[in-house]
Amino acid sequence: ASGFFKGIVMALPMLLFSVLIFIESAIGALNGLNLANLINLIVLCLGVGIAEEFLCRAWLQNEFIERFGATRNGVLLSIFFSSLVFGGMHISNAFVTSQGLFETLQQIIQAVGSGFLLGAAYYKTRNIWVNSFLHGFFDFAIMLGEVNLLKDCVSNYGTDPASRIIAIASSLLLVGFYVSCGFFILSSKHGLQIFKKKNLKKIKIISSIL
Repeated sequence: ASGFFKGIVMALPMLLFSVLIFIESAIGALNGLNLANLINLIVLCLGVGIAEEFLCRAWLQNEFIERFGATRNGVLLSIFFSSLVFGGMHISNAFVTSQGLFETLQQIIQAVGSGFLLGAAYYKTRNIWVNSFLHGFFDFAIMLGEVNLLKDCVSNYGTDPASRIIAIASSLLLVGFYVSCGFFILSSKHGLQIFKKKNLKKIKIISSIL
């Protein structure tokens, strides 16, 4: 239990971000709440969170670490490549759901960033259930607002160039937030210290600004 809560504290920025999304989504879901859809959504998010975290972090990330080594660069490469695979898996949404290619591209970009944060959390805690909870809750928070419509989990922006530029910029900003938080986790005083302490202040400032 202590390891689980330690991991939650390490990934607190993502949890707080998920809570903010959850509050906004919950307000939209209050009217005409369909209990059956809500239960289906909970089961879906739990299943996806557990399956993808066991695949991409518990197995794939560890395989990469065995390949690249447990050095600073080896760990970073392992987390990065497992995050790329995690992001790439979401391309299937363009073919098996009604989600458009542009929205899928957004989702892939954001998934790579969140995958880096989740990979950092798993590396420091070695507790895959922390990742499964964070992943499942994040997906649940996003989709809750549309639970009665069972729509896709990425917002549909306008097709005009300005809207799409804003959408891409938002996605990149989120990636910057996730990655900087991931670096902060890897630089925390608990566990293996793979970053110099003098860089901690910079990482804190960057993640706070984002």
